[in-house]
Amino acid sequence: MTCKLCNHETRLVQAGLAGYQLGQTFDVYECMSCQASFVMPLASDEHLYQLIYQNIAHIPGYCRYRDHYNRVAKVRSPLDYLCSQEESYWAVGSYLRQKRARDGQFSILEIGSGMGYFTFALATEGFQVRGIDIANEAVVAATARFGDLFFCADLAKLAQESQQQFDVIVMNQLIEHVPDINGLLQSALQLLAPHGELLITTPNKGLLPNVVWGTEMPPVHLWWLAEATFASLAERFGLSLDFVDFSDFYRENYRSYDLSTQADVPHGFIGADGELLASVKVSSWREKFREVTDLYHMKPTYRRLRDVLQGKKRWQGSLGPDLCAILRRS
Repeated sequence: MTCKLCNHETRLVQAGLAGYQLGQTFDVYECMSCQASFVMPLASDEHLYQLIYQNIAHIPGYCRYRDHYNRVAKVRSPLDYLCSQEESYWAVGSYLRQKRARDGQFSILEIGSGMGYFTFALATEGFQVRGIDIANEAVVAATARFGDLFFCADLAKLAQESQQQFDVIVMNQLIEHVPDINGLLQSALQLLAPHGELLITTPNKGLLPNVVWGTEMPPVHLWWLAEATFASLAERFGLSLDFVDFSDFYRENYRSYDLSTQADVPHGFIGADGELLASVKVSSWREKFREVTDLYHMKPTYRRLRDVLQGKKRWQGSLGPDLCAILRRS
């Protein structure tokens, strides 16, 4: 088996890894050159995504997207809110703010805009941004809630037919879902203006070097990428490469971790017949508690107390569970 990104030799790390849906199994390969891990079969499962989004309020890991979708229109600064919630939003948001302060206004395309709240947050901040998604249902729902910021299109077809180019293209937690990463980047680069930039966030494989598969179970995530992977991609496409330093985020926002829990899980959260195997149930009193802790800025104190009792440690430094790669045309 050769690497589906760089064509170098791979090694079989594990055969028969259980997938996100009960009954699915995958073989995990790791590239000996670019360090990317990927699964075979390397294919998306649209039916599984439908099941996830039909139950998004109750599936661990995905219910937070519903919370962001519901809250961004209610807060004073949607971008500040999202930047305080997750590293990936902070990385993109803070970088775009710095770029605008330095270079002035520029155009942005968010590929895989999904529920639309991040595109909306950027637009509310005054950025010239559009969101694109291949799912028409997502575009219709995002437009109804956040306005005419979105359009439905196949990226490869758009790249071939459109004359429009963008100064910055954002792929936030997208690349790990896509079977053909090289094809994705090739299409994105056709839509990128000269001297433009790609901002790509994805789970950070380098954090867990001895774990077989420490990201979302396949086929939800098909790839698990490291810094070396992006160095290989940059060389392949003739781009320069930088990474966002997360030190300021962890200095300003409290996040904890327990690496001993970051191990392979037996399966995901969907049963063979589409039933939920695990469910997040948020009671009304917990919703009220969340609102009160947010209102009085008690959440960091609450988190610290909870994490001390659970033996967790605080994230610090330049790296964390996500990477944010900046790929530039030379």
